[in-house]
Amino acid sequence: MRFLKNKIARASSLNPPTLPQETPTQKSAQVIQFPPKETSLQKKPQSLRPKQDFPSHSPWMLKKHISGDNIIKNYGRAMTNFALSGIAQPYLQTIMSELNISLESFSNFITKRKKSANCIKKLRAMLPMGTDEDEEDLEVKVAFQKICIVFLKFFVANWLYSSKIAEKVVHLQYRFKILRRVRNPQYFTYLKDFSHAPFSN
Repeated sequence: MRFLKNKIARASSLNPPTLPQETPTQKSAQVIQFPPKETSLQKKPQSLRPKQDFPSHSPWMLKKHISGDNIIKNYGRAMTNFALSGIAQPYLQTIMSELNISLESFSNFITKRKKSANCIKKLRAMLPMGTDEDEEDLEVKVAFQKICIVFLKFFVANWLYSSKIAEKVVHLQYRFKILRRVRNPQYFTYLKDFSHAPFSN
């Protein structure tokens, strides 16, 4: 018996006890776990409301380029129509008495030239040039000039906003340019097209 105990003691001194080995499940339990990175599919969903595509040319926006010929045509038609309208009669009565001409002769003059007053040349021919006192129909031309000034000063806004003209704001911006040329027909030789500078000469 003593011999067996000594043999066990020698064996234990030569082979020290080893720690129990870890199982695969224990190793995996000790690995530090980091939170997974956010992928594109896991990103916060954006608003599902569809984007609204606004038209590049809204109806209230001004056009970038409008022909000066178009503006002259519209103003020429408006001034001749006003001169023959009932609204102009109270003003014309005062003008006729100052110039000593008849309303009939004035109406005939405007009616004959009404359809052709759609360009600078024709419209200027209806105004007094102020260079010749013997100019034909001088008094009638002066009367037309005066009634045009009345229209441009007091009735342009009413005319524009009751008309079918699309570019109302642009025409209104040209109001005083037309007025300066009606007052000085000798300089009424051109009208620049509208292009971002409606108040230029």
